[in-house]
Amino acid sequence: AAFLQHVVLQFDPCPVLCYLHAEMMRRMSPKEGRKQFQEFCHLFLDKAGLLRVPVPHHVQFELERSRPELLPEETQRRFLRDVQSLQEPEIRRQLEDFRSKRLMGMTPGEAELAELERGRARDPAGCEARERLLAQGLLARLEEMQIGVQTPLGFGVTLPEPLLKPPSPNLGFGPGSVRDPPPPQFGIFGSGSVRDPPNLGFWGPPPQTPPAPEPGGPGGGDPPPGGGSEGSVGRVEPELLEQDPPAWRERAAPEALRGLPQREVRRQEVLNELFLTEHAHVRMLRVLLELFYQPMLREGFFDEQELSNIFPSLEDLVEVHTAFLDSLKKLREESGFIIAEIGDVLLARFEGTEGSWFQKISARFCSRQSFALEQLKAKQRKDTRFSQFIQRRLPSAPRCPKIPPKPQNPPNFPQNAEEAAERSKVQRAAECCRQILNRVNREVRDMENLMKLKDYQRRLDLSGVKQSSDPLLNEFKNTDITKRTLVHEGPLTWRVARDKAVEVQVLLLDDLLVLLQRHEERLLLRCHSRALAPAPDGKRTLSPVIRLRCAMTRQVATDHKAFYVIASWEDGAQIYELVAPSVADRKTWCSIITDAAGSLKLPETLRGKGAQPGGGHGPPAPLE
Repeated sequence: AAFLQHVVLQFDPCPVLCYLHAEMMRRMSPKEGRKQFQEFCHLFLDKAGLLRVPVPHHVQFELERSRPELLPEETQRRFLRDVQSLQEPEIRRQLEDFRSKRLMGMTPGEAELAELERGRARDPAGCEARERLLAQGLLARLEEMQIGVQTPLGFGVTLPEPLLKPPSPNLGFGPGSVRDPPPPQFGIFGSGSVRDPPNLGFWGPPPQTPPAPEPGGPGGGDPPPGGGSEGSVGRVEPELLEQDPPAWRERAAPEALRGLPQREVRRQEVLNELFLTEHAHVRMLRVLLELFYQPMLREGFFDEQELSNIFPSLEDLVEVHTAFLDSLKKLREESGFIIAEIGDVLLARFEGTEGSWFQKISARFCSRQSFALEQLKAKQRKDTRFSQFIQRRLPSAPRCPKIPPKPQNPPNFPQNAEEAAERSKVQRAAECCRQILNRVNREVRDMENLMKLKDYQRRLDLSGVKQSSDPLLNEFKNTDITKRTLVHEGPLTWRVARDKAVEVQVLLLDDLLVLLQRHEERLLLRCHSRALAPAPDGKRTLSPVIRLRCAMTRQVATDHKAFYVIASWEDGAQIYELVAPSVADRKTWCSIITDAAGSLKLPETLRGKGAQPGGGHGPPAPLE
């Protein structure tokens, strides 16, 4: 229940709600399950579903061909399992964030959870009853939040018994999980990417994952004139964030409230949520700065350069967000807490020079989460004093205030001339926010790909190609793949011959396709021969490295999951048959390989103008 509340407040709750709903239906009787399956499809699987989630290709295909209620019971239950499996990666990511936030006491019901854990040691027999009572209390709080979306899972009604228990041990939900809890992680970084929020683009805390390139590298730049000074951070009044600000209804004049039409009330609620969300985010940034960054520097755990890599542009972000919060606070007070126009304030923050600077420092801050976490965990393992420092600081970190739930409908603006101009300004600001989110997501993705390449480089075993006469393999022996861009990756089956297939991990780099074989923790590059014995001239030997410049793809007519990669050059050609896990994966691989190969054939001046296939934009700045 605590995890569910955390997800509703911080993430898109649709995957976990879908998983729990499917788990509940699998425990129903066949008659009741068949009745509920149609509603489940309309809610989660239909393209226009209110809580639409990613759907497996074969499930979507079957649902488009036939009505859900006409499917056999066994097919319905199989579809439920397949849909659950597709949601598990996102739920695991949310669960990791929940665990890391718990270390800082920033999860809903943290005090009650801590008391429950202490009580489990004293009285194991009564633990289950206390867990159920606490779960019901947390779910009651969730109902009080008045979430705009009403679902069959009980927002506004009592949740059924199965939802109060861990739905599956393999996901590690709560007590009873078969997995050991992960080592302490630093939840101060939040999630790894920023989702495009609805309406104005301000729902949930803005990017709060540390991360990124230094000034002068990718995303580098100078602050706008008059901004970016370090001294201004200390001028923030500590009392500003001691308590949650009052709601606008409490401060607005009663006679003004009575004269507001309903649509204007909804609009004021949206603006109030924007203010509260920014207030919560500034508080989180202050926690990072004052409880972690500054004490770490003062205690000498890291030097200033190292902390700049772990918390890049943190002071700049505190300054920028504090200034934005102050402008919102001033606007509320000057307008009597009923805001007529906010477009100018939004544009002043997100458009022009100020918006460009905000985009740069946000991208820096959010693109290095994986690197920063590795640095902090390594330091914690090696330095006992640092580990004790972290444990002492975590209980002192104040909880992140509740993020208000998003409204059911976006606000409507009247259509007279003045408010049409205001609407235009807000739409321009929303477009600026989308550009910021796109930039942040792109740099997060690029940094994650760089970290993956570093891991592949570390595990790469080139001993199998030392005796090869293939000039490309000879060149690859001394190549650092971290200098290239990871475009796409995934497991495929390499059909070397009719009776010979090899499982490979395929890396699509910006100019190469690399087929790696897993052997325990190592990744091997192995040549394979189509014949039982290698040919003396080596012509029937297939290299595990393919140049994309001379490659093309074709579908295998007899297998919808398989495709050919044909590598041709002046002296001949090689044909590779690869099999994807699904038809959708095969289409993705063919499309991305074709795009990557096509981009290499373009002139250099045109090649750099667009994003590389799969979202690559060249390697980020090197990590110190």
